[in-house]
Amino acid sequence: MFHQTAALPERDVIAFQGKRMLSMTRTCHHMGTAATRHQITFVMRSADRLGLLDIEYLRFLTGDFYRGPGNGVVRGALGGWDAGSAGTRSGSEDLFVLGSERYQLPEPAVNVRGVTGLPDVEPDFAYPGLRKVIEIDGGDHDTDAAKARDAEIDARHRGRRIDTLRLPSTSLWRDLRGTMDAVARFLAS
Repeated sequence: MFHQTAALPERDVIAFQGKRMLSMTRTCHHMGTAATRHQITFVMRSADRLGLLDIEYLRFLTGDFYRGPGNGVVRGALGGWDAGSAGTRSGSEDLFVLGSERYQLPEPAVNVRGVTGLPDVEPDFAYPGLRKVIEIDGGDHDTDAAKARDAEIDARHRGRRIDTLRLPSTSLWRDLRGTMDAVARFLAS
């Protein structure tokens, strides 16, 4: 993201290919006006893996002294970070979150590793209090290896008395209302 950087403190600027540009920490802060908190959490995790995020500085930027637009969204992203969320990873996951909000469904834990008690499993959406998991399966789940892996994870969840609903990602895009109705029934069962 190239940005007018002349007036910014040096902490907010990095050099890339000989040009000054906005740091990833400041970029995450600015994203609050254009992205969801789950999308920002995903960018934060990606930047952190590359050593480009200063999480404490981001917390400082969202402190009470700064009341800029989108600040609350970034605070929500920090809440996701603190809860261990990896954020949303696809347009289908973003649409699921939007549908959940629109149809007033309970808020899930989004891509939080270990939230179901299985330390090596990161469900797309988990409802620990309801003992439910929802997985949004794109085309990469159509292979025999992926189906076997999904079946093994679902069995492990069943062993912990956690129900799983697997939805093809296309169902969200074709019929959001119908899909969210099915989700509501699943969560209520």
